[in-house]
Amino acid sequence: MNLMAATFAALAKPRLDETQVIPAEVHDLARRCQAKRERERAAEDRASIAAELVSDLADMVRVLRTRDGSNVTDAQADERARNMVTHLLSAFRVERWP
Repeated sequence: MNLMAATFAALAKPRLDETQVIPAEVHDLARRCQAKRERERAAEDRASIAAELVSDLADMVRVLRTRDGSNVTDAQADERARNMVTHLLSAFRVERWP
């Protein structure tokens, strides 16, 4: 075997067959990547839940305005809804109903 062929043979990565085990580092890396994806999805879901809650609660405050005749502007209704959602999300674990 010439020098170039020996160099390429030394640099070639060995392939795993059925009898060899994948290193634990690879499993750990895969687990960390999956956990990161799940955290990102959960954060996106929490943000969408919060936005829906703000919208629903602001509509409820507006119903009180029309039902009871209270002087609440749309901006005040939105602000009150954001305050309520902030408190709900800090005190409770809120999940989407299936």
